[in-house]
Amino acid sequence: MIKEIINSFLLSILIMGFFIAGYLLYLEIPRESQELNIQEINTSSGLSENIDITEFNENKSIETPQFYKNMRFNHNNISYNINSECSDEKQEKMILGFQEIQRRVGIIRFYKTSEELADIKVYCSEDSIEKNENVFIVGEGGPSSIINSSLYPVIEGGTILLYKSSKCDEPLTEIHELMHVFGFDHINDTKNILNPYLDCKQELSQEHINKLIELYSVEPLPDLYFENANATISGRYLSFDVSVKNQGLINAKDVFLKIYSEDKFIEEFELGEIKFGAGKRFYVKNLKLPALSINKIKLKIISENNELIENNNIINLESKN
Repeated sequence: MIKEIINSFLLSILIMGFFIAGYLLYLEIPRESQELNIQEINTSSGLSENIDITEFNENKSIETPQFYKNMRFNHNNISYNINSECSDEKQEKMILGFQEIQRRVGIIRFYKTSEELADIKVYCSEDSIEKNENVFIVGEGGPSSIINSSLYPVIEGGTILLYKSSKCDEPLTEIHELMHVFGFDHINDTKNILNPYLDCKQELSQEHINKLIELYSVEPLPDLYFENANATISGRYLSFDVSVKNQGLINAKDVFLKIYSEDKFIEEFELGEIKFGAGKRFYVKNLKLPALSINKIKLKIISENNELIENNNIINLESKN
């Protein structure tokens, strides 16, 4: 009787051992080959909202309103081209307008280039510019293309139309339209050059100059962050799906995604370049982990660039088993 009990116990241990060994073997069996997929998240450009910015609101009280908050070019050396159809007088006054903004802001420089390469294109006939749904013009000037890059919507180009002759000796109309290119909207202060009704005694406020100095004092850098992320672990295999966006002013180069567990490095993947205002969705299936006990991982983005914000490049994930 005792012998039968012992034999039965040993058999149970043996069967349990087979089950455990089989389970451990199952965990170690290679799954389907690791799958890697990278998808581009398209740049958001043009107008992201259906708004009419040509309408003047008499109740505006903000001193330096912009069409989008913190709009700016992503460089301080800004090129322009004045079309040859413009009269000598209009060309001279437009150049004076550029010089006045350059003098007062100090950290912005304007220089002449070809029409094809110009950031700001100046025309003197309403018929000289093709009108289409992508042109973003307020009155006679404004940004023609915008990349909505979250922190600083980036002005990619601007257009100024000078088809009306100015009655003022100073380049007030020219500065007014140039400020629209920089993203500034009309205001209701009749003494300010950004009032929609021209008066030759108007001046550009120091508040607007200060805002330009504030915006263009920021070094043009990228800023990477995780928009979405989730992970699952099955045995010793990790699958995850993350989206990395660049909300900065310039492209992020040589971007890598590194994976850690308890600060121990596991693996890294190359994401390449991520354009400003855009991103990449990164999907990995069946990445083998170094141990069975892992259920928390850390993802970290690194690139060759410094960034506008340095503390948003790490995310901690707990597996959804």
